[in-house]
Amino acid sequence: MLKIGFPTRFNLLINYEKQSRDSINNIYDFIFVVNGDSLKETDIPNTKTQNYDNDWYGWTCKLKPKLNKIFLSYRVKTNPSYGYGWKRNIHYVLCTGKYWKGKIDYAEINIHFPEKLHDEQILENTSPSGYEQMHSTMRWIFKDFNPTPDSNIRLELIDFQTYAKICK
Repeated sequence: MLKIGFPTRFNLLINYEKQSRDSINNIYDFIFVVNGDSLKETDIPNTKTQNYDNDWYGWTCKLKPKLNKIFLSYRVKTNPSYGYGWKRNIHYVLCTGKYWKGKIDYAEINIHFPEKLHDEQILENTSPSGYEQMHSTMRWIFKDFNPTPDSNIRLELIDFQTYAKICK
């Protein structure tokens, strides 16, 4: 048995200019499935540390030796007052997976947007390379990897309203 948790509010790192700042963003429509079992009721109590709310979804999971499939999905509404004017930044942290024993066989990260995403909107600082961009989705696939800070997803793009103005 292993305790697995995910924050219901999380720090979305934004504005990678000279200084970073954090914003707290609520997540919605959270789905967590382990080895085909959808886990709905959290068993991690709410706690507070360092004056921050630590609201977690968490589960005591029975994992199989060497073979487990975990599916996680949620929605987030970012705060439109953050960002750098016309630029939006999304940072998805994967390096916390380094604490899992052994390599991760396969991970697929999909970021869906409410509108079609155009190649020209994606800025050159987006990393890691090797992503796929399809209509309104960006996808990174990792195979047989040990997550490091270089695995973290950093997506920089021109916001949709600004891009529409540029196209006119």
